[in-house]
Amino acid sequence: MLQVIINSILIGGVYALIASGFSLVWGVMNIINMTHGSLMMLGAYCTYYLSTLGFDPILTIPFSMAVMFGFGFMLQKTIINRIISAPIWMTLVLTFGIDLLIVNIGNFVFTATPRSVLISYSAISLNIAGLSFPAIKLAAFIPAIILILLLYAFVGKTKIGRAIQATRMDPEIAKSMGVQTETIYAITFGLGAAMAAAAGSLLSIYSSITPNMGMTYTALAFLICVLGGLGNIRAVIPAGLILGFIESVGGYWFGSTYEYAIAYGALLLILTFLPNGLFGKKYY
Repeated sequence: MLQVIINSILIGGVYALIASGFSLVWGVMNIINMTHGSLMMLGAYCTYYLSTLGFDPILTIPFSMAVMFGFGFMLQKTIINRIISAPIWMTLVLTFGIDLLIVNIGNFVFTATPRSVLISYSAISLNIAGLSFPAIKLAAFIPAIILILLLYAFVGKTKIGRAIQATRMDPEIAKSMGVQTETIYAITFGLGAAMAAAAGSLLSIYSSITPNMGMTYTALAFLICVLGGLGNIRAVIPAGLILGFIESVGGYWFGSTYEYAIAYGALLLILTFLPNGLFGKKYY
């Protein structure tokens, strides 16, 4: 059982990274970003193609983040910003349509054939006191936690981060104080895309990738955000770890086939008693 808990922590850290960008966009812009999983997919393919050129997959993360930040920035600036003040269901429909477009282009360009990133240390494990710590999962867990903490620091400590917080709290007042809210929205969406790309890059080292992989992870990000509290990016680490624990222990007892069913069942149970999630709805 202790080994199951260790595995749940390692996968929970990556789950938290998956949800971090989704939570940021939701909290600041009040958008349920249905393109999130597709942005992860594009980040995963960046890592795949760079790895075929001989780059270590972990070292490709800054590149995939930079590419997807630019893509996300322009996507928000040119399209999504036009309906930023529309009801949330309208932005949901728009981002869902963009997601379908990205997936279909992905199937045309990459084909639907599953791809795998080859990594030299995939079979290595660190063994301590009879417990196994797979190197490949440590290589995903450690960067995931570091990136989330860097996101926390960026939002909480930098000038742009404070502008993001001000825009989140009251866009009109922020604009009257000189904040370029349209640019801040684009930066926020770009950051969400960059975090999604990083998650996709890390997932690619131990999971096959296809153009159709995104929706599963969009649903997972949504689940973690609801579990932790809507728009609360500080809750993604504990919520991700909790979800990883629920899945791993549920899979251990009932079989891996039922992992997602158990996770969603637990979500329904938690929200029955805690409608705002485990950590409530807080600002940064």
